[in-house]
Amino acid sequence: MDALHEPRVRALIACQVQSGPDMTWEDRTYEVFRSADGQWRIDFGYGEQEPRSDWDAVLRWFAAMRPRAVEMLEVA
Repeated sequence: MDALHEPRVRALIACQVQSGPDMTWEDRTYEVFRSADGQWRIDFGYGEQEPRSDWDAVLRWFAAMRPRAVEMLEVA
């Protein structure tokens, strides 16, 4: 997670996480952006975006999923 430096306004983050009953590795991509109120939002590609108070809170959320192969694809 150390490689995920705080972007100015937006990042596209790809990773692999385990999911499902067999706990197989699955590729996922998340858009994370700073909203007008200053909070970071995690976009799952459907429904509401999850708010996080600061970049450290975003990193804690990612770390809780225990991802592997984390990569920032785009940074703005």
